[in-house]
Amino acid sequence: MTPFQNPPEGSPQQRFNHAHIRARNCVERCIGVLKMRFRCLLKEHSLRYPPHFVSNLIKACAILHNLCVKEGVPLLNEDIHDYLDLMDVPHPPGNEPGE
Repeated sequence: MTPFQNPPEGSPQQRFNHAHIRARNCVERCIGVLKMRFRCLLKEHSLRYPPHFVSNLIKACAILHNLCVKEGVPLLNEDIHDYLDLMDVPHPPGNEPGE
């Protein structure tokens, strides 16, 4: 779905845009967390699986991630660094790779 361009203040279109942005941010964060934990979801692997397999793979990763969260299995520090590199985001001070 595409947001409306320059909707009037207080209009239903502006409310839609606000809800759209919030939902998209949430989805993008979820995808990023899954990519941190499961390397098979990274872009360089995207063409290696047939489409009918991909939906099951994503569901399995989401279920396994939820189990990890429930059992308190943390994301590894190296996973966080890989994710920051993947997203081209600078590392926080004092949290450089190899530290």
